[in-house]
Amino acid sequence: MNKKRFLILAIITISIILINLILIVKIIPKSGIHRNVNNYKNENNSEITTLSKSESELEKLKNMKERERMEYYFSKFISYIKEEDYSKAYDLLYPEFKEKYFKTQEDFNNYVRKTYPKSVGFSYNDIQRQGYIYVLIIDIIDPTKKAGTEKSQRIVIQENDFNDFVLSFQVI
Repeated sequence: MNKKRFLILAIITISIILINLILIVKIIPKSGIHRNVNNYKNENNSEITTLSKSESELEKLKNMKERERMEYYFSKFISYIKEEDYSKAYDLLYPEFKEKYFKTQEDFNNYVRKTYPKSVGFSYNDIQRQGYIYVLIIDIIDPTKKAGTEKSQRIVIQENDFNDFVLSFQVI
């Protein structure tokens, strides 16, 4: 009788362990625990993040809808302009577009300073997909000017892959 009880107890214990292992294997990937940013301290005792900023941005983009991604790409372009990091903004331009309208970085810088004042804002009106490109229609809002003086502009974005894009725009 004791052997039978011991055998039943052993089977129950092993079953509970197996159930817990199965739950752990199924629950952890779904909860995203394996994707968490792992932090550790370096010799200077400062925290270092092992998940790079670009990997984090890529994950964020993969979870966005098409329109959200296009607006994100445009806002990235504009943030470079607002920060006066014109070379990064210039690098995002479609090569043929650059060749036609802004042969030099200085040409682009002058256009941007004239067209997009520092306090500029935008509202997104519409987006259209035309094959593998997207046309984003925006209103440029300059808060220093009176209402009703907004300009509309078309932004053309070609997404090759997540966070791999080029853009061009209607030169106004």
